[in-house]
Amino acid sequence: MELPIRLKRLIKHIAYPFYRKTINEFPPEGPWEWMGDLPFYLMDTLAVPEIYHSLFRLFKWNTRHLTREEIEVSKSIFGDMIDYNLVKVDNKARFGTKKTALAYVSFNTINYLGKIAPAIFIHEMVHVWQYQRFGSIYIARAIKAQRSKAGYDYGGVSNLYQIMIKGGSLLDFNFEQQADIIEDYYKMLHNQDSAGPMNLSIYEYFVREVRGDV
Repeated sequence: MELPIRLKRLIKHIAYPFYRKTINEFPPEGPWEWMGDLPFYLMDTLAVPEIYHSLFRLFKWNTRHLTREEIEVSKSIFGDMIDYNLVKVDNKARFGTKKTALAYVSFNTINYLGKIAPAIFIHEMVHVWQYQRFGSIYIARAIKAQRSKAGYDYGGVSNLYQIMIKGGSLLDFNFEQQADIIEDYYKMLHNQDSAGPMNLSIYEYFVREVRGDV
């Protein structure tokens, strides 16, 4: 993620309350959310994610690159829209993997303890895609999604269909719903969930966005 892009996002965010035409992909809903989002844009500008990963490699020597199989699985969904060379895996993560979640993403690193199912791996790769596309703001938006009333519930295929016929996109859903949509699509492809051709085509409409086919 280049510095000019990060600076542009920060400037847009700072200017937004005063000049609404300067807008990032996910504008804040109010002054408190604006204040809460600001540190994440600052983090990117100050290269905090890169510093984090440098320290992580120093103190978490077990952190590894993606395996060839993990890259192949990921490419079946995301194509070349993720820089796989930047993605790391910490499968000995103890912080936050017991009470909070089975797995979580810190910038370009997927953290979990032991093993996770391939579908959950794809879910976490969506968060990597979000980070690489939108920056650290994905953290704020994922937390907001987790605390929202809807949470991870995107409404199933019926709601996907309604959004599709209105010309909507994956970005009409919160950040956890986005990850669940792609995760469910992966399950359908691998016969972990029953789905006919019609349902699959509806999901593919949204998957093409993470694949860069739009």
